[in-house]
Amino acid sequence: MFKQLRDGWKLPKINKAMNAASAALDAGRIDIAEEWLKQAHNLLLDTTLPQTAHTDMILAWGLMALTLKERGHTDLAEQCTKTANLLQARFDVGDFYREYY
Repeated sequence: MFKQLRDGWKLPKINKAMNAASAALDAGRIDIAEEWLKQAHNLLLDTTLPQTAHTDMILAWGLMALTLKERGHTDLAEQCTKTANLLQARFDVGDFYREYY
């Protein structure tokens, strides 16, 4: 229960980092975007997300990888793809909090 509460506080930080990375990409600052993506990735490594947020993160990392690939940053796009694949693997084994409505 305490881990779920702690992880709940991390989700807004992860979302903030992803949004900041996206804004940095739009501004053409790939170095800043890379720092924000590293921060989001590091937070995700030890965070268990609710089911809906988990699927949203898979989509967000996949779309970030596509955006980076389109702009010619293939090395960073590959890292984002690996993170999306890691999240998908965690989802497949059930490493998320179930939401009951």
